[in-house]
Amino acid sequence: MDSLESRFRCPTEIPDDRGPAQWRLINALHRSAAQNPIRDLSRSRPDEPLWLMGDPPLLCRQRRARAMKHIPDGMHVMRSALVAMVACGLHLCRTSASATEFRRLTSELSPDTYPTWSPDGQSIAYASQQDIWVIARTGGTPTNLTRSVIFDGEPDWSPDGATIVITSYGGVQGLWTIPATGGVRDLLPNGCGGRPGRWAHWSPDGTRIAFASGDFGSRAICIMDIAGTNSEELTEPGHNGYPTWSPDGAWIAYSTSVPGDIWASSADGVSRVQITSDPSHDWEPDWSPDGRYLVFTSERSGNWDLWVIPAIGGEALQITTDRGSDYDPVWSPDGGEIAFVSDRSGNADIWTLPTSHWQSMGRHGVV
Repeated sequence: MDSLESRFRCPTEIPDDRGPAQWRLINALHRSAAQNPIRDLSRSRPDEPLWLMGDPPLLCRQRRARAMKHIPDGMHVMRSALVAMVACGLHLCRTSASATEFRRLTSELSPDTYPTWSPDGQSIAYASQQDIWVIARTGGTPTNLTRSVIFDGEPDWSPDGATIVITSYGGVQGLWTIPATGGVRDLLPNGCGGRPGRWAHWSPDGTRIAFASGDFGSRAICIMDIAGTNSEELTEPGHNGYPTWSPDGAWIAYSTSVPGDIWASSADGVSRVQITSDPSHDWEPDWSPDGRYLVFTSERSGNWDLWVIPAIGGEALQITTDRGSDYDPVWSPDGGEIAFVSDRSGNADIWTLPTSHWQSMGRHGVV
């Protein structure tokens, strides 16, 4: 399998045919060179055809300080800044405006969480104001599906698009199914010893559901058929959660909050593989539609951001670095976007990120 860095490598040369957009970026670099060009340009406007990518700010400052020692006195500040860019491993990359555009789909005052795509990729269901809502991929007015007096959350769409499984935290706690167009809900029997379940995820063939069963600190990853029978524990009870099926139905990825890594279990429970092993907390995995990668949430950068890693393990690629928290990522069925939750606007809302954005990223992306 090719590495993420080779798959999404950014060209290192600065093009000679600088157009207006290139000059805007260079002028911005010139203006901010005396302050901190690395940090200033990390917030480039998303409508610029060029993006500045590189190492974390602290490492950049250290490399920049060393590089500046070798710049002759009197050299123009523009040249100094460009030398610092090279020293920091930065690249000017061509990309289209649409390829780097983040889209905010919701803007309610209440937190919007747990997005999940419809199988046709045209809609996203999510939890907000105790209910389950559905909004079009392009945004617009959301539709309330549950209108519940209890708390409903964690929706997941069935592969045939007809049903959504949810977790209810009031009345009879556990897993329920509702028609994707709204209507009467049905309670699923608690599998795995009768313990309440949450974070349910449909198998690709629609015949089984993976979920976490039990209370905090003693949750096991389980599977059962859609009738709530033939349940099986895939892991021992512990700090387990967020199970998600691989597209071929052979594996189930999940996260552990202690020590805080991503694992995958074979659907028959025979094999188990550790995907991440970073000292920080990695969680909420979701498979790419081709099964080659996992997107997940991590605080390894010092902030809650989205990362992508090969499904067989390896080096992870950071794909968001906003100062707000980004989490709950889920890949669209066509692989073109990732829906996620972010509070970058001051409130937890549903956003989407085009995956074509990575084609202009080096090892570290700044978005």
